[in-house]
Amino acid sequence: MGKGRGGTQFGSHTVKGWPIYGDWECIMSEWSPWGVCSAQCGGGTQYSFREVLLEPPEGSGHEKCPGETELQKVQRCNEHPCHFPCKSIQDIVEPCTAECGGGVKVIRQQWEGDICPGADDSTAVRLEPCNTEPCRPKCVKDDKCTPVTECSAACGQGTFWMVKQVLQKETSDTKCEADWQEQMCIKQPCANFLVGIPDISKVAHPAKEIRIQILFRVPKRTVPIGMRPPMVGLRAPVNFEFKDEGNKECVIYAHDMYPSFDSCKISEDNFVHLTFRTPLQLLDGEDEAGMYQFQIDVLNAPCMDTNFVPDSTGARHVCRVPSESNVWEISFDDYTRRPEDMRAVFTEGYPLFKPQPEDAEDALKAWRDRQADKDEHDYGILDSFEADTDKRPTFCSTRFPCKEGDCTAGVCKR
Repeated sequence: MGKGRGGTQFGSHTVKGWPIYGDWECIMSEWSPWGVCSAQCGGGTQYSFREVLLEPPEGSGHEKCPGETELQKVQRCNEHPCHFPCKSIQDIVEPCTAECGGGVKVIRQQWEGDICPGADDSTAVRLEPCNTEPCRPKCVKDDKCTPVTECSAACGQGTFWMVKQVLQKETSDTKCEADWQEQMCIKQPCANFLVGIPDISKVAHPAKEIRIQILFRVPKRTVPIGMRPPMVGLRAPVNFEFKDEGNKECVIYAHDMYPSFDSCKISEDNFVHLTFRTPLQLLDGEDEAGMYQFQIDVLNAPCMDTNFVPDSTGARHVCRVPSESNVWEISFDDYTRRPEDMRAVFTEGYPLFKPQPEDAEDALKAWRDRQADKDEHDYGILDSFEADTDKRPTFCSTRFPCKEGDCTAGVCKR
């Protein structure tokens, strides 16, 4: 093998390179200013730092740069005594930023002592997660109470139940339940004969069918004579009609006259006859316990728009009816053929409230069609309670004396 210039060997011989020239000494930065003292009194520490700017390469012949321990220096500071040592006295916790699904709450340390951190100092504030449980539907209840039962007593003092319904809840939430309240109620004072609406959620409208409730007390003098079956009669005011189920038969509901009750019939003059297998027994008690009751369907009389007036609350309109034209009658047969033994008891009926305009027109038309289909009608078609007064019977009693004529069997005779 030959040699080249500078001693370079060709082939597999080692080549000797040129020497490295230059300034390769360790170069360090200047020391940084002293940092913040770790304590404001009582003695603390503060640090100063520097860093390596240039590290000598391997084989340069220069010393390496100092290690980590020589890149920082520490000194004591604020060694003056504290007049009142600073200490944490309580944590002020702010509300969580979310009710569920994960939020953050800020906890501020309140300090006491000399030269303590401020309320917004980073050393006095920390953040913590809160309400990390998954979001679920809230238990939301109605603000209003809704009646769900009728008054337990048809007359006198009773009770009924109201409820605050659950509007929203999680299916598995067994603690979210409706709130029930029992309230006192009085539908009406007890008397010998009462007529009313049993369903507290309903009101009576003109020319509309409704189920009414009858309460009555059996007169003490009503005793059977002879072989005729006992009978109770019920008469409604003019232009009210009992529901005919066919063959002049009627149906009564929710009655407590078993086993005496036998049948319900409607006569041609719209008079209900209740017959009994055995006489009704006298009941003890001045309240509802001393009264019999039953329910029956009735078609209310019509009322013209001009006859509606505001009720006492001003919120609804009621049909203006003379008191003598809204009288119901119940009679008890003493089982003799003497008219004076067919004793009658009278009571004032229920009010008729104004319905929606379209409902009122349809109801009045249906009522008039019903009247026109009748072969015989003693009273004719009346446009209001105040029309054709000469054709209507006037009921009477000691409470409602006749204005003209004599009171005979509960009816004024002229």
